[in-house]
Amino acid sequence: MPGTSLLDVGIGTGVSAEPFADRGFTVLGLEPDPNMAAVARAKGFDVENGRIEDWDPAGRTLDGVIAGQTWHWVDAEAGAAKAASVLRPGGLLTLFWNEAARRPSWPPSSRTCSRP
Repeated sequence: MPGTSLLDVGIGTGVSAEPFADRGFTVLGLEPDPNMAAVARAKGFDVENGRIEDWDPAGRTLDGVIAGQTWHWVDAEAGAAKAASVLRPGGLLTLFWNEAARRPSWPPSSRTCSRP
């Protein structure tokens, strides 16, 4: 599929890569932890062991580089430089994290309590 090749930096168990693969993207994972990489491989992902800062792309270029909850472990300058070097023209580096939802306070602020 043209325009849909991704490098998942820190693919881990593949949780962040799954929605992309489900939508037809080809995902190459990069993972420093061999145990995590094994889980992603068992899910069908092609995974190379290592960190993006040291990774040899072997001449490959990609349409996107993603990092789901992992970029804080990457040397920002070296990682961004490596990502830029493997992206095709118009390719994107996309970093994303989960955010905890706040629970509403209790009692709700619209409710007042009166003292007896």
